[in-house]
Amino acid sequence: MSAGWRLSVSQLRSRGDAPALRSVDATLTYGELADRTAEVVSALRTAGIAAGEPVGLLFGHRGHVEPIALAATLCAGAVAVPLDHHSPATRLSAILRARGCRALLHDGAAGPLAEALVGPELRIRMDPCGGIDGCTGRPSLSPVRTPTSACILHTSGTTGVPKAVSIEWAGLDAFTEWMVSLTALSAGDRVLRVSELIFDLAWFDHLATWRVGATLATIERRELVSARTIFAQVAALRPQVIYAVPSFFMKLVAGLPADRSLHPELRVCLLYT
Repeated sequence: MSAGWRLSVSQLRSRGDAPALRSVDATLTYGELADRTAEVVSALRTAGIAAGEPVGLLFGHRGHVEPIALAATLCAGAVAVPLDHHSPATRLSAILRARGCRALLHDGAAGPLAEALVGPELRIRMDPCGGIDGCTGRPSLSPVRTPTSACILHTSGTTGVPKAVSIEWAGLDAFTEWMVSLTALSAGDRVLRVSELIFDLAWFDHLATWRVGATLATIERRELVSARTIFAQVAALRPQVIYAVPSFFMKLVAGLPADRSLHPELRVCLLYT
């Protein structure tokens, strides 16, 4: 029986000079994504983080650095535990302790919050380009685990303690394969990354895109606030596929100038309700 699809550095590197990440300001090829991913994978493994271990992800910026951190976590065989950088340190510390996270990847923008967290022994700070900007701590040896989960998401916790939801690789394999077929996603496409990693929508954006060698078009959080900036980003990035909640599309249409229309390459708009 086939083990199913999983993300790997070799897969990324095999795409060579094809664009993997694109923002208004910069483009990163698959080869460059593979190199930066491999650097973080090496740092995790050197520090003793084993396959199947949960790793916290906390980023104040999205850009290219957060996708690189996600790719590195998954390529290391670890389990991604995305954290909401708007949440208080006490809540995030409780999540990290409950999941047994001994390692945390974060950027400078989330630095003060990361410093306030209790739990992770290893903390790797990443620069805006996805390189390693600093590394502190070294966890003790961990027992070998069988890596079946790709990530652990958490409910909002509005009715009490946030509940963990594990997403298995087998499920992601089936889901991304189905979504690729549904959207006819291919290597020449650009997929707009809208949702945060703490929501399951974002896992289509990243993994289905990388699975077929398409381009992930990234937008910083500040550009998602107003209708005007959303339209400007979409007009500049010209994605073929957008998967988002209805409020995003409402803002996009509201930001449309009277004498403009959406670019003709946009062929798939998926609404998550």
